[in-house]
Amino acid sequence: RHQLSCTLREGNAQPVKGEIQLITKRSERAQVRYFCVGSHRFRIDGYLHFVLLQNSGVAGREAIVYVSAPWYSVLSVVLQT
Repeated sequence: RHQLSCTLREGNAQPVKGEIQLITKRSERAQVRYFCVGSHRFRIDGYLHFVLLQNSGVAGREAIVYVSAPWYSVLSVVLQT
């Protein structure tokens, strides 16, 4: 909430445009899942959240993601038609 408050107060929301990709990076000890748009990757901490996104059909769709600056937290996602 603090990041959102600072972003709104300072007007530092940035749009990121591109195709949505859902990826998993594997290492010897862990798997890390990401919601990607353009060249930006946003970590998904919960496995069930990742599964929900996979099942929603958003992968491959064009989108505009509004992120807080400088933290790059997702504020909003707008799917393009």
